[in-house]
Amino acid sequence: MMAVVRGCGGGDDDTGGNQDSPISSSQTMETASRWRPEEGLAALSQATKFSRSELKLMYRGFKQECPTGLMTELEFRDIYAKFFPMGDCSQYAKYVFSTLDKEGDGVVSFGTVIRVLSLLFRGSVHDRLHWLFSLYDVNRDGFISRADVADVVESIYGILGSGNTVPQVDEAGCRQHAERVFLRLLSRNNASSSSSSEFISERDFVEHCLKDVQLQESLGVFDDPW
Repeated sequence: MMAVVRGCGGGDDDTGGNQDSPISSSQTMETASRWRPEEGLAALSQATKFSRSELKLMYRGFKQECPTGLMTELEFRDIYAKFFPMGDCSQYAKYVFSTLDKEGDGVVSFGTVIRVLSLLFRGSVHDRLHWLFSLYDVNRDGFISRADVADVVESIYGILGSGNTVPQVDEAGCRQHAERVFLRLLSRNNASSSSSSEFISERDFVEHCLKDVQLQESLGVFDDPW
């Protein structure tokens, strides 16, 4: 995602706007005051692990693609698509965007994106695991289910495109991968609990992953999560 932010504005449309956006231009312009190029720059640099010069560089790219200063889910997806042209990134982009759009209003500010980037790229494994839980908790009920894992894993393979993985993985292989990940989480969860459960809480997810490096690798904890 760092590349996505720095690469904003790489498309042919120099306006950076998107006529198909579900948020009208008047709505986004009205709320664009959430962030200005210089407003709060020192505070944002202090709150994250990015320097002022890094923030200015990334903001220029962000603003070129999103001139209102806010990014919609559709704009986020379109930027993603530039980096994964061989696959379908729409579903994965939707899941990632939902981890940013905590208020559920359909837009996120530059400051929000940068805070999450700082957490993921310069935070601890613990930080990354908490974010990863929010990614896999698709329906936001505070637990990860078998269906949640299957949906996210399928969306990740969708980004790469059919036949572009090494080794190649078909739909059945994708489902098997998701099932292996979920069962490993589930076995650790039930082994540490007196009762059997088909759902994994955030606390258990983080604790189990911290103890299981292979599980971390399966979930992509050490890969670029965006």
